[in-house]
Amino acid sequence: MKHIFIVNPDAGRHSATHRIREAVAACPEHDCIVIETKCPRDATHIVDECCERYEGPLRFYACGGDGTINEVAEGVYHHSNRASLGCYPCGSGNDFVKYYGGSHVFLDSFRAQLDAEERPIDLMRVNDRIAINITNFGFDTVVAKTMIAVKKKPIIGGRNAYTTGVIKALFTAMKNRCTVTADGEVLNPDGVMLFGTVACGRYVG
Repeated sequence: MKHIFIVNPDAGRHSATHRIREAVAACPEHDCIVIETKCPRDATHIVDECCERYEGPLRFYACGGDGTINEVAEGVYHHSNRASLGCYPCGSGNDFVKYYGGSHVFLDSFRAQLDAEERPIDLMRVNDRIAINITNFGFDTVVAKTMIAVKKKPIIGGRNAYTTGVIKALFTAMKNRCTVTADGEVLNPDGVMLFGTVACGRYVG
């Protein structure tokens, strides 16, 4: 099996590329390569390109935050007959891995992931996209967009990016036009809501 580490160098406060390369170098018995993303959605494209280039089973490791995991998962989904997903969480939130015990479970078991047995997980389809953990609209969308915009800025960015996003949303996204229908029943007839969350996991933010 070839192990492909897709690293988002912009995830978290500092790029994890160097320490991932060191961890890979310490496992010479495994066929590993490290590839950095260059722009949004790049991780999905990297999965597609690798599946075209290499034969046999491939395991892709999302090295970043929840956004990176989601992008890699979307690519893996389209090649699930021979591609699987691993994770090296190094983002600011890392909500998805909390379901499995938190970031340390993955960071402390680097070598174990290389030999781990694959297990199926649930995914969500949102139009033509795939979501691995959660889909938000309304208030939380403003939070997420703000996090992306400020994540590299001092004080308000990094681990504080989520708090910054919440503060902005409190002033700009308290009433959102949206009608929710479930099983033919309109749940909010006034067509206004704070936010909506559809999730596979247990943790948000």
